[in-house]
Amino acid sequence: MIVDIKDVTGNIRFSTPINKGSKRKFTLMKEDYITLKFSLDHPVYFNLGDGIDNELGVFELIDLYKPVYNNKTGGYDYELRLDAYYWKWKNKKIFYTPEDSGREAGWNLTATLAVHMDVFLNNLKALGYKYRNEDFTCNIDNTVEQSSKFVSYDNSNLIDALTQLAETWGCEWWITDSKINFGRCEYSSSVDFKIGDLNDTENVNVNTMQRSDGQNSYATRIYAFGATRNLPVTYRKNLIFDVKKVNGRDITDTERSLKFDFFPSSGVTEEEHSINASLGGYALKDQTTYTYELLKSPNAGTYYVKSISNWVLQLAALPAPIGFPTNYLTRGRYSGTLYIRYNLDEKVITHYNYHTWITVDDDTTRNLESTFWTPKVIEMNIPTGASNLRIELTTEVIPTYQALS
Repeated sequence: MIVDIKDVTGNIRFSTPINKGSKRKFTLMKEDYITLKFSLDHPVYFNLGDGIDNELGVFELIDLYKPVYNNKTGGYDYELRLDAYYWKWKNKKIFYTPEDSGREAGWNLTATLAVHMDVFLNNLKALGYKYRNEDFTCNIDNTVEQSSKFVSYDNSNLIDALTQLAETWGCEWWITDSKINFGRCEYSSSVDFKIGDLNDTENVNVNTMQRSDGQNSYATRIYAFGATRNLPVTYRKNLIFDVKKVNGRDITDTERSLKFDFFPSSGVTEEEHSINASLGGYALKDQTTYTYELLKSPNAGTYYVKSISNWVLQLAALPAPIGFPTNYLTRGRYSGTLYIRYNLDEKVITHYNYHTWITVDDDTTRNLESTFWTPKVIEMNIPTGASNLRIELTTEVIPTYQALS
C-alpha cells in the first residue's frame, strides 16, 4: 500500500509505502496517530497541515517535524507522526463567545453537558473545522447524567476541554468521523468476579482477591481488558499495530501474533483424534495405493499431526502352503511413499509426502523393514470446503533378475 502525504492544497508532497516500524496507535482520550517510517537520500520538509486522507483515515501533521541525519548512510531517517484530524484542536483555546473579537479564555459555566457542547461546537464552527465538508455534531449517550454541572475553563485547549467535560460527567469521549461522542464504553451485561483456579476459564476469572478497610483509596469503575462489560472482547486499551513484516500489500505485526490463549475456550474449536493406522496388502509390480481416512469433512482451521512413533514399511514373503518350499522375497527394489492428502474443488491437495525404499539382492530374505523419518509434528492449514482428509501409502516393486550362466 502506497500512502500519499498531501499539503493543504491537495498536492502530493511525498509518497511512501508502509515500511517496517510504521505503526498505528490509539489510546482512549489520550492519543490517536500513525507513524510512517522511511529513509531518504535528500530531506523532504513537511509543513503543518500536511496529511493523508485514505482508507487508513484522516491524519495530519500538527507539530513541526525534522528528520534525523544518518551518519552511516549519509541520508535522513524519518518517523513521521501524523495525528488524527481532531488532535489539531489541542492547539486552539476554547472561548465562550468565539465569534466575538473580545474573547475571554477564562470563564465558568453551570449547565448540562449538551449546553457545554453547544459552546464547544461554536468554537469549531468559528475555526472552520469540518470533517470532509461535514459540520461536527455531538452525540450524548443516555447513560450520561443529564443534570447541570459547574465547569471552569482557564485557558483550556479544545482537547483538554473535552476531557474535562468527560471527567465531570463520569464518562468518556471519542470521535467517529464528524460525531463527538460522550458515553461509557459498556457492552453486554455485567461481569461476576469468581475466585478459583484460573485454568477453569469457563467459571473462574479471578486468582486472588484481597480486602482493604481503608476509606481513602477506592475504585468506582474497573476497566477490564477483554470483559463483556466496559470493553468488548476484541478491544485493547492501548492498541498498537507495529509493522514488522511487509509482503506486497500484506503487513504483519509479528511481535503480537494471535494465540489461542487470547480467546475464551468457548470460542475455540479443538478436535483430537487418536489413530493406530495399519495399511497393508500385496506389494505388486504396478503401483498400489492403500488409504486410511482421518476426517471425511474436516472443519477449516489449523491441524497438527503428531506421531507417537515412526511410520515403518514392513515387507514379508507370503507363507508357503504345507508341503511346499519356503517363499522368499523377490529380488528387486521395493519402494513406498507416504502422503497426507485432502480433496478441494475436485482437486487432490498433497500436504506432505515422504519416500523410502528397500533393496533385496539375494534369494534368502523373508522379512525387511524401512522407517519413514517423518517429523514429530506436522502442521496443516485446512481451508473451507476441504474433504476426505487421509493418509495414503503407495507401494511399487521393481524386480531384478539374475543372469543364467
